[in-house]
Amino acid sequence: KLRRGEKVWPAYQLRIWVQASVLLLFALVFLSTFKQVQWYFGVAGLAVLAVLLWLAIKAFGGKEPATHDAEPGKPSA
Repeated sequence: KLRRGEKVWPAYQLRIWVQASVLLLFALVFLSTFKQVQWYFGVAGLAVLAVLLWLAIKAFGGKEPATHDAEPGKPSA
């Protein structure tokens, strides 16, 4: 599929994977930094971050980046 130029993963799904990895990394840093924080503050903070990331995905979800790839056989500008 990649050789034919077909999209294997939609951009929306890729954004979700990226944001999920950001959430996981934030959780690890948060847990290692604030070891004495009550569990409900940690869960609330991660929930707020997840909602903010979801809103960011929804806000920028419809905007596809412009591709300026050169076509085969034609020089790029």
